[in-house]
Amino acid sequence: MKNTLGEWKAKVERTKNGYNQKSVTYMNLSQFIDVYKTEELYLVDELDPFHPIADYAYIPKPLLCKGYLEHLLSVNMWFSSGNTKPVLHNDGYENVNCVFDGRKNLVLFDKKHDVPLVTLDNNSPFAPKLGYSLVNPEKVDLYKYPALSTMPWYSASVNEGDCFYLPSFWFHYVHSTGSRSLAINIWWRPTTELYHREECEKSVESLPMYEPLKKHPMNDDMKLEQAVLHYGFLEKNETTDKSFYKAILS
Repeated sequence: MKNTLGEWKAKVERTKNGYNQKSVTYMNLSQFIDVYKTEELYLVDELDPFHPIADYAYIPKPLLCKGYLEHLLSVNMWFSSGNTKPVLHNDGYENVNCVFDGRKNLVLFDKKHDVPLVTLDNNSPFAPKLGYSLVNPEKVDLYKYPALSTMPWYSASVNEGDCFYLPSFWFHYVHSTGSRSLAINIWWRPTTELYHREECEKSVESLPMYEPLKKHPMNDDMKLEQAVLHYGFLEKNETTDKSFYKAILS
């Protein structure tokens, strides 16, 4: 990686814990590889089909149906020396996280329990249900966050070679372990229905296990009316297409 992609200038956070945009810097990948094991650094950067690493990043089989490819938003790389502990947060996108090295332990909360059980210390002005909490999931202050004592939760461990589906708007906390942690996640826009469903179901058997990222452009031009409708009806919508997604994963 250092020899082939060393000149890539990547976005790096100078902290592996919490959330602090002021800690962001940029450095060549070769420089990062030289120091990441001895410094508190976390490479978190967005990739695209024209990115130097696009030959080495892949879209897995479950997302190769047209109904998903049309809604791809972002592919991101996460690279550290392990022991990263970001804040408890949620995202407004469907998400698949694939681990290339290391292990990720997740704590998850179904979006139907988000209010008022999760106290947001910072939320989006455009989507009040999106944001993050400064609670320490490993040592919860029940005086400050009393509702969390009654909140149902799930746990999952994602190992090298695994991909994990994380539904949109689910709160989650991710602890990366190992001496090196390398993962790529794929975000796509939530929809109330899977487009081209019949075409997808007919083509499942013939789909490859994965395809290079460089073959698939991102579609990040979500229309304003789509966003308004999606967030406006959020409470009525459960995560869609679970059965179909489960079928093509198996």
